[in-house]
Amino acid sequence: MFKSLRMVSLAMLLQRAPCWRLYSTRTALEPAKTLTVLATAERAARSAGQLMRENMGAEVKEQKLNFRDVVTETDLKCEKVIREAFQSDFPSFCMLGEESVEPGSKMSMAALKEALKKADEESDGWLVIADPVDGTANFAMGMPLCVVSIGILHRGEGVVGCIYNPASDEMFTAVKGGGAYLNGEPIRVRDDGDVRNAIINCGYPARSDAQAQIVKGMSVLAQEVRGLRMLSSAALVLTWIACGRLSGYFSFDLNSWDIAAGEVILREAGGQITNLDKTPYTAESRNILASNGLIHDAVLGILEDAGAVDYEC
Repeated sequence: MFKSLRMVSLAMLLQRAPCWRLYSTRTALEPAKTLTVLATAERAARSAGQLMRENMGAEVKEQKLNFRDVVTETDLKCEKVIREAFQSDFPSFCMLGEESVEPGSKMSMAALKEALKKADEESDGWLVIADPVDGTANFAMGMPLCVVSIGILHRGEGVVGCIYNPASDEMFTAVKGGGAYLNGEPIRVRDDGDVRNAIINCGYPARSDAQAQIVKGMSVLAQEVRGLRMLSSAALVLTWIACGRLSGYFSFDLNSWDIAAGEVILREAGGQITNLDKTPYTAESRNILASNGLIHDAVLGILEDAGAVDYEC
């Protein structure tokens, strides 16, 4: 059974550990500022989550990139709720939302570059990246494998992550330097470095050529790990790695709104995320491996040997 919701005040979080003081001296950000931003993200996520609960199984409004990439009226309403919350509390912040971007890899990459530039020039580096319903196909089918995802970057680096699953009433949160939490309780990745015990989630990209690479990776991993899953919600999967329900995740051609919040939560839970070519993760990463860290190199090696790490977005 999931733990009941426990609200954690800003004062409690500030007093929770000395790492907050270390964090405040290591960057130009004040802990109170990031926690206030997190509070807005949580409020917005709960409001959007309520809309999701009320409309689970909503009819697909239209297709975007192709028949696999869909949107419902609820996606649009949830993004509006998130945008209004931040406009109210932090009117100077820039925002990039999935439903405000034209479909396709090139369009999403261009939108992110523009948003990062605008944030640096106009918002002191603050950028909200939101996926109002991550896992829209699941949502439209009535499957409770869909979440609200809100990540906040400061000068291109993820500093706040908030992901809410309205079906289970689970709120995953993290602020850089402050650890990761599920409904106010600390979480950590699974402490197991044996790849044979791993449960790996595989992505399901909208583009067929990216899917072919996923299938190639699945075929080799199936021989090496305990099990494979395909949940089709990147943000949800990253939280499940962060709290130990999954061991790892690889995918191609992801968008910034798929990863921005989950990357912060996973990192603060002790996990690892890199590009599949072994280079460091950035806000512009699209082909990624996320894991508990202990199996990271082993899984990368398996995928690399099979030629399942390369994909041109």
